[in-house]
Amino acid sequence: MNDGRCDALGRFWAGTVGVNEHGLAAEGAGALYCLEPDGTVRRVLDGVSLSNGLDWSPDGRRLYYVDSLAGGIDAYDFDLASGELGERGRVVELGPAAETGFVDGICVDADGCLWAAVWGAGEVRRYTPAGELDRVVAVPVSQPTSCVFAGESLDVLVITSARRGLAPEALEREPLAGSVFACRPGPTGLPPNLRREAP
Repeated sequence: MNDGRCDALGRFWAGTVGVNEHGLAAEGAGALYCLEPDGTVRRVLDGVSLSNGLDWSPDGRRLYYVDSLAGGIDAYDFDLASGELGERGRVVELGPAAETGFVDGICVDADGCLWAAVWGAGEVRRYTPAGELDRVVAVPVSQPTSCVFAGESLDVLVITSARRGLAPEALEREPLAGSVFACRPGPTGLPPNLRREAP
């Protein structure tokens, strides 16, 4: 299992990563699942390679979703009442991971913009809902993994990172790899949705 998050009605969504014999993500072997408030589980998407970040637009009508090996961020029309996904479209295109890094965890701020941790690039990027790059927060590590707004006013952007897979010489260059960082970038976040269970 990998990244998970609740929608506004308390369903819990999380994806899986299929792993090959080399310990790497196996193309198309994962899926995205939804845990309903009554405890039933639905398999929502098949053919996922590396399920990662997901979040909803402030109005709850779009689900943003990352399959990291697919090279960007997709948006699905979302029916909150039924929890069904509709039409899919690419919002952010990064290109081949070997050249650009890949999107890992994401979150949506109160303005409806997407914040994306870009593994391999040492950046967290803010994109408008139209997919335009709005700003970049650089971190002193190459592998940021996710981001979320925290603090009493939801004005602190917390950024996690990883040490996994870094060679000893890379760790010498990046002594803070694996650390958690925080900054106040200006925009604020949204309160998190909570898991609900049927009575």
